[in-house]
Amino acid sequence: MNVTFNPTLEGELASCSFDDEGTFAEKKYLIKEGKLLRPIGGFFSSQRSGMEYVACSRATNWNRPPIDRMGT
Repeated sequence: MNVTFNPTLEGELASCSFDDEGTFAEKKYLIKEGKLLRPIGGFFSSQRSGMEYVACSRATNWNRPPIDRMGT
């Protein structure tokens, strides 16, 4: 089984080039051939987990810190 995370799909509601932490958005495998490669987590979450991260951090407003989200 393969599962990807791709926030760069044009025309989608939550598509973006960068997340709100400044991470470049690109298609990445979350699960590849049945093996978990990375969870849906941003830069700061990855520091705690020790795993790679994806561009998924979003802020709800300019005065709110970004948190890990699948979409907006």
